[in-house]
Amino acid sequence: MDIVSIPGSRIVEVARLAFATPDVDFLCFGESDRPSPLAARDALVAAIDGGETHYPDVRGLPDLRQTIAGYLTGLHAKPVSETRIQVAASGMAAISIAMNTLVSAGQRVVIHTPLWPNIANAAHLRGAVVETIGLTPTENGFRLDLDRLDHMLRGARMFVLNSPNNPTGWTATTEELRAILAIARRHNVWLVSDEVYSRLIYDDRPAAPSLLDIAEPDDKVVVCNSFSKAWVMTGWRLGWLVVPDGLRDPIADIVEAVFSGVAPFVQRAGIAAIRDTGVVADIRAHCATGRQVATEALSGLNGVRYAPPPGAFYAFIGIEGLTDSLGLALNLVREHGVAVAPASPSVKPEKAACASASPTVRIGWFGRWSGYGPESAPRGGEPALRVRAPITRSGCPQPVRGAAVPWRAPCLRSGCWSMPPPLNRPTGRSAAPAGRTPRAPRRCADRASGYRQWP
Repeated sequence: MDIVSIPGSRIVEVARLAFATPDVDFLCFGESDRPSPLAARDALVAAIDGGETHYPDVRGLPDLRQTIAGYLTGLHAKPVSETRIQVAASGMAAISIAMNTLVSAGQRVVIHTPLWPNIANAAHLRGAVVETIGLTPTENGFRLDLDRLDHMLRGARMFVLNSPNNPTGWTATTEELRAILAIARRHNVWLVSDEVYSRLIYDDRPAAPSLLDIAEPDDKVVVCNSFSKAWVMTGWRLGWLVVPDGLRDPIADIVEAVFSGVAPFVQRAGIAAIRDTGVVADIRAHCATGRQVATEALSGLNGVRYAPPPGAFYAFIGIEGLTDSLGLALNLVREHGVAVAPASPSVKPEKAACASASPTVRIGWFGRWSGYGPESAPRGGEPALRVRAPITRSGCPQPVRGAAVPWRAPCLRSGCWSMPPPLNRPTGRSAAPAGRTPRAPRRCADRASGYRQWP
């Protein structure tokens, strides 16, 4: 039919197969299996019981706008006024509102890749010409080529920055942000910064470096954020924008035409979540544990390229000899009960960001990667770290799917690679499909390769 269309999501394709397949571990989503904060849930119920079910101020409840402004002022180097806060129905809605406000058909939007594909699709829906600049692989992760960015932003309308980055975890330094802001100012380009992972970094800082630390209130900068990640509220669909002085109310007119505001009881939950400061501290520790588990499992695997990221909560891995990341992801669901995110063709990260490197998949540790602790340690406090069978090539024997065994090391036989397996759910449920008895895993025949046997 005659409709506007955009590229479909490969993650959704994998997820649909996974939902239809029994006993699958979901490591493809940027979502935790932890519940949302109790304070947020209680606030929502209280707001509904109190009758807050009517049309809201499309700019956002004054209490929430003030709470967000105070939170950002305390977190960053420069104060943020409530008059610059626009509440949105999710982080993605915030990005879409920025696109609707700032981009017209035919204008150039530059994004760096690898990147969450919805951002490019939001620009495509505006009729924009989307151009990509690939993050450059380094020994310890990635970097953004600022000289090339300077060249690409000549005549562009917008540059979209995502730091910490989904999927690589690349996190811009303050010096890099100063350079990016200077380039945008020089070329009179709008700078939209997606900072939904800003609190999820792995050092002692309270947040990743932000444009809110350095930009002036009248700069052509829009910062988008969300409650989904740091507050574990993916299903609540609540986010915000920080916009330049004087633009909040005109942008609210666009919000009125797009989604007409956010449910007031959801906004009350957002206020409670921000005020419960222990929520973010807990999820940061949770993700740090997941990062450690992922790093221990992935480091040294033959044919797997991985560096622990400084931010976000994904393992972004390259796999030698792989030509079809979607095919691998689908096969992992069918044969091994594991759902991972394949590289997106809309941004072609294996070409744009990893030239001369192998294709990639993204594995999330927000949920079950870090799902172990005293409450799930059945044997004298030993962490209940469990894995599924890895997938191998070159005919290497492998453990049986569904066999729950402690992680040791994969086969290191030359020419053989093993996908990192996930943790089983910390719920006490058997890893084997219903009606199937887990069998003991087999050993690799090539003992001389340095393979440490499965127990």
